[in-house]
Amino acid sequence: MNIRKRIKRNIRSYLFSAGLLLVIWILQTVLTLFCLTPKRYSLDENGAPTETIYAEYTSVDTVATETARQNARNQIPTQYKYDHDIVESMQQEMADLFEQIGSFRERAFQIRAESQLLPGQDERTWQEVIPEESLSLMMTAITKLNISDPSIGYAILDAEPDVLDELHSILRRELNEAMDNGGEGLRYDLVTGVRNAISEQIQNSTFPVHLKNFGEMLLTEYLKPTLIVDTDATIRLQEETAAEVESIYIQRGDLLAEKGVPLTSVQKQLLLSLDLLEGGSRNRLFIPGVAAYLALFYFIFFVFLVRWEPEVIKNRRKASTLSLVLFLNFVFQWVAHTIDPRLMTAAFSVLLCAALFAPRTCVGVLLLTCMTFPAIAARTSSGIFSTETAAAFASLFVSGISILFVMQNKKMRMSLLISGVLGSVLYCITISACYMVVGYAWNRQRLVFLGSQALTIVMISLLCTGIAGILESVFDLLTNARLYELSNLNHPLLRRLMQKAPGTFQHSITAAALAENAAYEIGVNPLLAKDGALYHDVGKIRRPEYYGENQKGKNIHDTFKPKESAEFIISHVHDAEPILKKYHLPNEIRKIVKEHHGTTLVEYFYRKALETQEKENSPEPVREEDFRYHGERPSTAESAIVMLADSCEAAVRSLNNPDQETVRETIRKVISGKIQDGQLSESPLTLAQIETIENSFLLSLNGLMHERIPVQEEIHD
Repeated sequence: MNIRKRIKRNIRSYLFSAGLLLVIWILQTVLTLFCLTPKRYSLDENGAPTETIYAEYTSVDTVATETARQNARNQIPTQYKYDHDIVESMQQEMADLFEQIGSFRERAFQIRAESQLLPGQDERTWQEVIPEESLSLMMTAITKLNISDPSIGYAILDAEPDVLDELHSILRRELNEAMDNGGEGLRYDLVTGVRNAISEQIQNSTFPVHLKNFGEMLLTEYLKPTLIVDTDATIRLQEETAAEVESIYIQRGDLLAEKGVPLTSVQKQLLLSLDLLEGGSRNRLFIPGVAAYLALFYFIFFVFLVRWEPEVIKNRRKASTLSLVLFLNFVFQWVAHTIDPRLMTAAFSVLLCAALFAPRTCVGVLLLTCMTFPAIAARTSSGIFSTETAAAFASLFVSGISILFVMQNKKMRMSLLISGVLGSVLYCITISACYMVVGYAWNRQRLVFLGSQALTIVMISLLCTGIAGILESVFDLLTNARLYELSNLNHPLLRRLMQKAPGTFQHSITAAALAENAAYEIGVNPLLAKDGALYHDVGKIRRPEYYGENQKGKNIHDTFKPKESAEFIISHVHDAEPILKKYHLPNEIRKIVKEHHGTTLVEYFYRKALETQEKENSPEPVREEDFRYHGERPSTAESAIVMLADSCEAAVRSLNNPDQETVRETIRKVISGKIQDGQLSESPLTLAQIETIENSFLLSLNGLMHERIPVQEEIHD
């Protein structure tokens, strides 16, 4: 039956938490759509706006900025690069050409020799030896240059070899010098002037006319520019120059267009870029897409909590607090959006969760905010996955991780401010790095934004310092900072305990030391165990003299029957509840106080009642349940530790001059008795952990009681 009730209770808790997250998802969807969908204006038949249009927020004037950057690009001259391969190719091709000319001459002279009829000097001209048709056919073997003029072919045959070598040498030298141009290369626009200068030199030489024409042909064929257009360098220099142009900003409240005045093409282009005109292209799937995108991450967040932080889902107070934190985050983000859409307040939820919840819950909240909030930085639906969004994601993630790192030790409220300052610094560093990666120019607007963002995070951390305390009180949340404050011995309730029941106060301090050390050893919350032990006996304030540690001489129980004495002893558990509520102690500590005796038997008065019955031969039976505490058995590790610390401290304190072995046996006997009585049956402690607790108690009690080893034994050892 209990299992069935527990399952039903868990199902109701899951549905409650899922309902809260559903509401938060709806609110964030509405906020995101509101931030990404600006008010749009209509135009009349003359192309004039029906209302005056003002800028809703500070943003970049993309039209004016791009125009200025394009003008800067146009000022950059075309960039060239020296291609040495062109010179080497020219030299090789010219060498191959003159080699082919040599082969052409050898063939011609062979034909001349074969056609000579009479021995002796051959005085025939080359025209007589080789007709033009045959010469033209022979010149086709010169594949490196198309020579169609037979007179040039005859001139090559008439020239002496040293004349051709001289022509080759002059052309190679002049072309090399011209095309290298002192290592700077030859630009295209200088080729004509260089060609004319070399041509004039050739014409002024002593070469035959037709060889000069041949030289002109070679000059035209092989003189080429060696500086070629470097497209990549030109574009790179243009973009670097454009990037140096500062963005032109539209300030919030600037007049963009007047009512009734037709828009210019520039104005219309600007309004379209800001998504402020009706009738532009619209993505009909944008709204369902945003809703589905956010729903996916909220579903993953819910599964994350169910799997790794079920306590948040099952505990309605914690689920409500978490939902309220997310809701407040939306409110702050909406306020920030009205000032500057780029401002991110998502650090608020991370900071506040770090102060109120366990680290794994904080990690889940960080991932949720990183994946859902940066989309708002886009400002328009077209930029939801833009550079601004990516930069916001990276910056928020880095600052969030730093906040969680600092808040690991969250004993002090100042940890929130420290983590906020560190988070703001890392946020600015990360977003600056992102801007440098994409090549954004630094200007006053970006510096103002970074300063505003840093100040926003610091202000949020200050705000969280106050809100955390309010939420702790309203939702009765247990945090390390609150536990740390409750462990202060100057707490009003502890001071009252010290004044009313000093013996109980000393006992509680010793039990707290035992519980804290034991909890630390087995890896549970040492602060919770310590505070539970400090406040576990505050119910004794009502009747301090009824408890042995506060009695001086006379024992008031000598005047009561055993059953009445047991009732007074047992009552301190119930008496503690109104006191704890009056001082607003958290539910977890009240639960420890309620469970720290479980259903333990008040054995002394139970045995005394049995002895009295036997002695007086009373017919009235002695019922064991009348002498047992009516509380609940410990259900948490901390509660079980407090039970054991309370009993072990009282048992050891009652010993006279105990040695280490006596203390060990007493602790073991007390713990074994609790186990056999079933007092630990509902706690999550394992046998290995109980053994660790036993050893921790022994070490702590020996240290607290300052056991002395006799000098004789010390020397003996």
